[in-house]
Amino acid sequence: MIKTSFFRLLTAFSGAGLVIVTSFSTFAQNDMDNKVKWQESAHLKTSIAQAITLFEKTPMKAFSYRVNRYENEEGTETSSIELYSPHLDNENRWELIEKNNRQPTLEEKQSFIEQKRAQDADISVSLSELIVLDSLRTIAVKGNAVHAHFDVQLEKLGAEASSHLKGELIYDANKQYIQQVEVTNVDSFSPMFAASINTLKVTMTFIQKGEAILPTTVSMTMKGRFAFVSEINETSSDRYSDYIFVGNVGIESNAEQASHHDDKSL
Repeated sequence: MIKTSFFRLLTAFSGAGLVIVTSFSTFAQNDMDNKVKWQESAHLKTSIAQAITLFEKTPMKAFSYRVNRYENEEGTETSSIELYSPHLDNENRWELIEKNNRQPTLEEKQSFIEQKRAQDADISVSLSELIVLDSLRTIAVKGNAVHAHFDVQLEKLGAEASSHLKGELIYDANKQYIQQVEVTNVDSFSPMFAASINTLKVTMTFIQKGEAILPTTVSMTMKGRFAFVSEINETSSDRYSDYIFVGNVGIESNAEQASHHDDKSL
């Protein structure tokens, strides 16, 4: 009786083990197939190109949002909290809520409005001009996250300075959008006469809301020298949140659904 019971127990465990091993083998094979797929440069290039188009067709003027800014320039710290409301008139489109951890004065608010008056939207990022598609190569696949390297081309810097930079992105293969882009320097470079940059790191992150792809953070660290005397030591970060769809610019159904049903805080 004991022997029979033990045999049945052993058989049960053996059967369960077979199911686990078979499931694991299937998962491992699917994971391997997924990684092989992303090693194909044509598939990677097409996917990233489509993701870039999806981001760049998102009209920032169709969303209101909040920006928390921080900057440290050679030890001098400044910060602000700003609101952008594109559906309001030009005088009220931008609002300064806080400056350097205090309520701004009337003069500071007026100066802020004048500074922003000619500014439709705060974010101007052209990934199509930043990422050289033909240079994309996969470096890792972790679940749905595809990590890839790319060469950088910044028109404002020029080809020579851009050659000293490298880029890396993270692509969400499930939701088909770019989650993060990071640009760093591989060695010192000169973006302008008499300036030498030893350290540069720019990081941008994004979120998907319906069909809209929206920035969540833009941060930068830059160190170097100007005219061999002045030190360049800057750190800045902009955090975007509270996105609300306020206009009809071709993405109304999905964007409105995201605004009403998603958490408005990023």
